[in-house]
Amino acid sequence: MSITYFVPDERKNGGSYQTVTGEVKRIDAVNGVIQMADRQCIPIADVFSIEIVRKNTILIPSSSLNLMTLADAVPLFIYSFETQ
Repeated sequence: MSITYFVPDERKNGGSYQTVTGEVKRIDAVNGVIQMADRQCIPIADVFSIEIVRKNTILIPSSSLNLMTLADAVPLFIYSFETQ
């Protein structure tokens, strides 16, 4: 899974978009973060896009996700990905 999210600049207004690719360990809706298998935590509010990738082929375009329901949507997409 590739997740692109906004990282604010610590010294001035603005920031940059970072993309991480890896396995999602869990979605913590209470704390509002996506925890990756490598223990990196990504704030859900800062997520710009999510792409599920299999052999360099995007299975689900990020534009189909509504970030307000991200915590509910991603486990369903992961399930459908694993059962194909």
